[in-house]
Amino acid sequence: FNLEPSRSIPHPGRAKVGAELYQHHINVSRTGRSDSVDKWELHGGLGHMDGLRHMRYREFGYYQGLQDADLDKPGTMLGIERWAQHGLVGRGVFLDVARHFEKVGQKLDPNKRFPLRGDLMDAIAKEEKVEFQPGDIMLLRTGWMRWYLGITLEEKEAAHERDEAAGGIECPGIDNDKETAGWLWDRQFSLLFADNQAVEALRTEGSDFQHRRIIALFGMGVGELLDFEALS
Repeated sequence: FNLEPSRSIPHPGRAKVGAELYQHHINVSRTGRSDSVDKWELHGGLGHMDGLRHMRYREFGYYQGLQDADLDKPGTMLGIERWAQHGLVGRGVFLDVARHFEKVGQKLDPNKRFPLRGDLMDAIAKEEKVEFQPGDIMLLRTGWMRWYLGITLEEKEAAHERDEAAGGIECPGIDNDKETAGWLWDRQFSLLFADNQAVEALRTEGSDFQHRRIIALFGMGVGELLDFEALS
């Protein structure tokens, strides 16, 4: 599921005497936490999953109301490695948004903001004969990955430069309003995965960011930058 050819990180053992070890860091910000190894930022660039320590919801803190002081204590409260120890198994429901737009003769530009609301996602599920069940893992294909993998390295660099100058990337994704959060909650998804940069539509409008609700309030993991092209 990597965006680029894999830059694998070997197990942090010493290949020889005197060899340097990778150093893992947790970077704490006003809104949450991200991981890095040495100076390589792990959040973004490769297919990954946001755990419950990643994002806080303002004064309510992290999932279950935990605050930074709780997460700084010895131990690994809300650590994603707990999920890795047992594995995550569930029923996946695949919403192919890009293919739906192609079927109806419309273009979903993967390089422009397009918010996906509950009524559209319900319509796509009905078209695909998908019935949501409690605990489902939602897999959302917007076509962003196909676009990104199809452009040259020079075009990638130009797109990143443009995005930085404009204040952030644009892409289709889940709308960031409260009603769409309610739609997700009512369908009782356990996890949300998408092929775009953040599951939700970017650039974000206003102060709302769906991650804060999905992760910190709902307790749902979020997977980003996944490759669903073969599945589609």
